[in-house]
Amino acid sequence: MDHIADPAPYPPASLADTFDWMADRYLAQTRRVSWGHYPQWMRHVAAVLCQQNPRTLVDIGSGPGALLRELIATLPDCRLSAVDPSLAMLKQVPARVERFPSTLEAWAPSHRERYDAAVMSFVLRDLTRPKEALLAAASVLHSGGQLVVLETHTPSGWRQWGFRPYFHGWLPWQGDRMLTRDWPGDPELAPYRRLSASHRQWHRGQQLPAWLNAAGFIHHTRHTRATDVVMLWSAVKA
Repeated sequence: MDHIADPAPYPPASLADTFDWMADRYLAQTRRVSWGHYPQWMRHVAAVLCQQNPRTLVDIGSGPGALLRELIATLPDCRLSAVDPSLAMLKQVPARVERFPSTLEAWAPSHRERYDAAVMSFVLRDLTRPKEALLAAASVLHSGGQLVVLETHTPSGWRQWGFRPYFHGWLPWQGDRMLTRDWPGDPELAPYRRLSASHRQWHRGQQLPAWLNAAGFIHHTRHTRATDVVMLWSAVKA
């Protein structure tokens, strides 16, 4: 049965517009620009979530549902929900998932259900107020509920010398000339230029543990190494 809640409004020219435009190519291109690692990252996130065996889970910024497909296979009895401002992305999410076309900040204050787990994959780096987004995520969790965060990460050590020119040079160039050369908007807001710019601000996400503390999360655990190109954290709502 199809479960899509009524859409909540979001500002024009927002990230939702970009992801609506990217929806049909998102998964294939994300696998490509991650050098094939994206499915592995989704499996790692799913494995961390499965450790707590949640009965209810919300994927915040779900995109087209790659992680949710993993979770359907690994947590078949878990009731899954997805929140994303892009309706085009949500239309690709599996039909058994309840879907909310909205930004987190518009959805969370009025949403009454509390979940056992929440996950944010490649979400925080794109937000202008990531600290407030973690507070909103905490508000929809039960006490003792788990939050899992996956983000890009400028690696430490020798890997950073390859990551930087790739992420801030080759990737925007490849986007302009191949992946999103048909982008109809402002060239500086083209998807891979926007991604590079947002990651320049995020960098290594060193502020994340402090933000989790401020949002009322305890038992922070990092599941990746400093030399990895992604960072995966879990925390528990106090």
